[in-house]
Amino acid sequence: MDNVIFAVIVFNCLTLCYIVFKFSIRENLFSPLNILVLFQSIALFPLLLYSFNGYIDEKYVAHHLIEYTRSIDKESLLLTVSGYLIFNFSFINFMRFLNYRPIIFSLKKIGYLDVKGFDLFILLISLVVIYSYLTHIIISFRIFEFFHAGTTYEIRFEVTRGPDAIIFKIIEIFVPVVLAVTYMNIKSMRMKKNYSERLINLFLFVSSSVVLFIAAILFGIRGLGFFSLLFIVFILYGSNLSLARLLKSFINLKIGLHFAYALFLFGIGLVYFYFYSITRGIEGDLAKLILTRADFILASYVAITQDIIDINLQKIIYPFTVYIPRDFLENKQYPAVVDITWMIFGPNDRFGAEFGIVAESFYVLPFAWLIFSAFLLALVMKYVSFVSSKTLINIYDLFIVKTTYYYVGIQAFGAISQATGDLIFMLPILAFLSSLRNRRI
Repeated sequence: MDNVIFAVIVFNCLTLCYIVFKFSIRENLFSPLNILVLFQSIALFPLLLYSFNGYIDEKYVAHHLIEYTRSIDKESLLLTVSGYLIFNFSFINFMRFLNYRPIIFSLKKIGYLDVKGFDLFILLISLVVIYSYLTHIIISFRIFEFFHAGTTYEIRFEVTRGPDAIIFKIIEIFVPVVLAVTYMNIKSMRMKKNYSERLINLFLFVSSSVVLFIAAILFGIRGLGFFSLLFIVFILYGSNLSLARLLKSFINLKIGLHFAYALFLFGIGLVYFYFYSITRGIEGDLAKLILTRADFILASYVAITQDIIDINLQKIIYPFTVYIPRDFLENKQYPAVVDITWMIFGPNDRFGAEFGIVAESFYVLPFAWLIFSAFLLALVMKYVSFVSSKTLINIYDLFIVKTTYYYVGIQAFGAISQATGDLIFMLPILAFLSSLRNRRI
C-alpha cells in the first residue's frame, strides 16, 4: 500500500510538471497556473515525506489537524491523493480541449485610462464608495478598541461575509489594477507633457495605495497586500518574468534584473508571511508556517476519514446566493467546507477550514464533482487567456483578470465558494463595462 501511495503522489508531481511545461512555462512566474502548481506542490510535500518515513511529522501539520494524523488510514490517504490525480488529469485534458494559450500581457496592448470621461467617472465613484465604507468600519467597529485588544478578526469576519462582501470585493479587485495602470501611465512618455493627466493618475495611485494600506490593517488579511503585489508584477512584467526566460538565463549563465525582481518579491513574501503569522500567535519555523497554510490535501484526507462521503447536490445553489443576506433567505445553503468543518470540529459559524476540492467532491457528488470542477477551472483559465490575447486591453479587462486571479485556489477552497459567486455576479458586469469602454463612451 505504501508503494502505491508513493506512486500516486509521484504521478501527481508529474502532472504538475506537465502543466508547467505544456501550458505555463511562457507565463509570468506569478500567473494563476504557476500559483496552482506551487501550492499543490507544497501541499504534496508532507505526503511525499510520509512515503519515505512511514509517518507524517507533526511539524508539517496544522494544529487543528494534528489529532487526526497521528495514525494513518492508508486507504483514505490513497483515495485522497488519487482524487487530486483525477482532478489534475481532468484539468489537463480540458485545457487541451479548450486549446489554452499562455496568458501574456504586453504593456503596449494595455490601454490608458480615459481620465476625461468614462473611466474617471467609474473610478471616482468607486473611490467614494470605498472611502465611505472604510470610514464606516472605523467608526462602527471602534477600531482603536480592537487594536488595543490585539485582534481585528471580528472585523474581518463581518466584512468578508454577507452584503459587506460586495464592498470588500470591490476593494480587492479595484486596488491592484488601479495601482498597476496608474503606475504605468505616470511613467509613460505619452504623459510627460500632459500635466493634468499625470496629476489625475497620481491622485488615483496615491488614493489606491492609501486604500490598500488601510484595508490591510483593518481586515488583517495578508493576501490582500502580498497577492496584490504579485498581481501587479504579473501584469507589468508579463513574460519577461517567465520560467522559460529564467531557465534560459541560467543556461546562458546570465542572471538578469527580472530574476532579481523574482528573488526580491519571494523574499518579501516569506518575511511578511513569517512575521504576520507570529503576530497571530502561530509558532514554528518558516517551513512549518508555509506547509501548514497549504494543508488542503491533508485536510481532504482528514475529512474522508470522518465518513463524509455522501451526495448533497443542494450545495450547488450556494454560489448563486452568495450575496443574498441570510435575513432575506433563511434557508440559504452553506458552502460544503463549512458543513464538513461542523461535522468534524462541531458547530462554529466563525470557523471554516479549507478541506480541499477532493473533500468537497466526496461530500457533494463523489468523483463526478472533481471532473466538473476541473472543467470549471479550465474554462476560467481559457477566458483569462482570451482576455489577455485581445488587441487592446482596457482597465475593465484587467478587473476581469483580477477577479479570476485567485480562482486556482479552487483546489483548496472548493468550487462551491464565494469565489465562484464572484464570477457569476462580477464577470457579466465587468464584461459589459469593457464593451462600453471599447465603444469609447
